[in-house]
Amino acid sequence: RAAHLIAFERLEALKREDPIGRGEIEGFYVAVTDVVRRYIRDRFAVDAIDMTTEELEPAMIGARIEPAEVVRTIEYLAHADLAKFAKLHPDADRATSDLDEAWSFVERTRFRDDEGESGEREEAP
Repeated sequence: RAAHLIAFERLEALKREDPIGRGEIEGFYVAVTDVVRRYIRDRFAVDAIDMTTEELEPAMIGARIEPAEVVRTIEYLAHADLAKFAKLHPDADRATSDLDEAWSFVERTRFRDDEGESGEREEAP
């Protein structure tokens, strides 16, 4: 199955589980970054799960991911790292926005065939 379809399913499940609504912000960021990192691994063959955010940047560049996406993704993951490890406490609106950004990243970078589509069409969460 296509990496983006798996990522979309995992993001949908995360939204249904609603860790943001339950106030589990740190757990939310652990889960959402896991989805993003697994997607990067499966879509671009970059071992994102076993890399720090700092190590990930040159690996993404080496995988020829669009430079603007690399910058945006590293900034996203660095923010999430603060929520996971430095006890930054983003509010629910910011966390929801970060869930939307994860969805958007997958949508922007998913594999598309010659017609620009990958078969199944997904809706935003």
